[in-house]
This record gives sequence, structure tokens and C-alpha cells, in this order.
Amino acid sequence: MQEQVGVLEKNLQDKTSDIKKIENTIESINTYKQLRAKRPILSENINTVLSSIPNSTVLKHVKAQTDSVSISVDSGSPLDVALIISKFLENKDVQQIILNKVEFDVAKNLYSSDISVEFK
Repeated sequence: MQEQVGVLEKNLQDKTSDIKKIENTIESINTYKQLRAKRPILSENINTVLSSIPNSTVLKHVKAQTDSVSISVDSGSPLDVALIISKFLENKDVQQIILNKVEFDVAKNLYSSDISVEFK
């Protein structure tokens, strides 16, 4: 009888372990599905940002999330930064534009800017 109880307890532990593995797998699949569903939105937001950057501007860094995109750019003129912001303002999907930083390097005659765009 004692052996049967031991075997049953072992089987129960194995089943519990299997259930936890299955639950973790289901959670991973659900997370993947959520990320996959956000992919078109993310792609559209990145395209919006990239199409707003003039050819004379160098894109140094892009960080994209589903509801915002942050960029770092270098340009030879402050008008390029103004043009980027202007193009963002024309887009109906843009909720907010945040100009985080603009620096001018006298030695290089270069404007470095960090801009964040939040989408609706």
C-alpha cells in the first residue's frame, strides 16, 4: 500500500510538472501572438518616421515601440530638424512630438538632434 501511495505521488508530481510546462508554452504562444499582431503597427510607425527624414540628414539611431519612435539625427542645418518636425506635424497619426535635444558642434558644423514621436 505504501509503495502504491509513493508511485501515485510520483505520478502526481510528474503531471504537475507537465501542466506547468504546458502553461508556460501557452503563455509563450500568447505573447508571440500579441507581438505578431503589433508588428504591422510598428512597421507603419517606422515608415512614417523614415519618410519624414530629408536626404541631407543622417539617421544615427532608431528606437521603435508600438506607440512611439525615437530617433537621433545629424544634419548640417537647423532647417533640416524643422523640416522633420514639420512633416511629423502633417501626419494625422502623430499625437505628440518631443524634441529631446539639439546640439550644435562648431568644429564639425553639425546639428545633432534627438526626437521622439508618439502615435495615436
